[in-house]
Amino acid sequence: MLHQKLALRDANGHLAGADAILDFSDPAAVRWYEARLAELLRQGVAAIKADFGEAAPLDAVYHAGHSGWLEHNLYPLRYNKAAYE
Repeated sequence: MLHQKLALRDANGHLAGADAILDFSDPAAVRWYEARLAELLRQGVAAIKADFGEAAPLDAVYHAGHSGWLEHNLYPLRYNKAAYE
């Protein structure tokens, strides 16, 4: 994920926050995440918990080009949509 540059970063290019947070506004990141979930489902995992979507950083630079204030509200929706699909 980090090598593919799918994590949110701040304006200086550093990880946005203490953890690597997937940028669900980036279609490549969504495809990456969905592929990881598909692997788990093939292994028999029956439930996925989409957690911490509310922690999307306000100061991150999002692939979609929107401000962190807008993306902060869209992040949980995109996160859950990716898990659902």
